[in-house]
Amino acid sequence: MVHVALVQNVLRLLERHGVGWDPLPALGVIAASVAGSLLVAWMLFTFVEKPAMRLLTRRRRSATHTSPAGARLG
Repeated sequence: MVHVALVQNVLRLLERHGVGWDPLPALGVIAASVAGSLLVAWMLFTFVEKPAMRLLTRRRRSATHTSPAGARLG
């Protein structure tokens, strides 16, 4: 979800006013955008999504297998 906003803002900051990109700087901008997107996505997952899931989900009890009353195995 963050990659579109990050790439758009990077390109907006590096606006070339109609001038094209040379191949090497363009590859650098693409690589930096991908790396930045991955970093921000990992940070959101680690520091926002995981704590939120721990907070909002109920704890599961350990599964104990009990047999119905009166039922015997064997």
